[in-house]
Amino acid sequence: QVFWINGIGTYALAIKIMEQDIKDALKISGLTMDLIDLVIPHQANGRILDAVAERFPEYVSKFQSVIEDYGNNSAASILLARHLAKEKIDGIGRAKVTVRSCKDTIKL
Repeated sequence: QVFWINGIGTYALAIKIMEQDIKDALKISGLTMDLIDLVIPHQANGRILDAVAERFPEYVSKFQSVIEDYGNNSAASILLARHLAKEKIDGIGRAKVTVRSCKDTIKL
């Protein structure tokens, strides 16, 4: 048997889903990107994170990425990114909103 992954298709789908999940989370919460301090997605692929951030051109700086320093660290990625972002947030380590790329996970 041969195992084959459609890398280009998977890449495009990941970007599309993450972008839509962020838009859905904003709509459900009644918030706008102007009210968000940081978006901290799963840190699986730096190219995907950059591409998603570019879909929100006015807010690219709000996307927290630690993948260039720590790589894909699986389940710890969101916690690590949030911990490292404490100074970027409000000095006391609380984010107003953290949006994960899961339709059912919105932390307010």
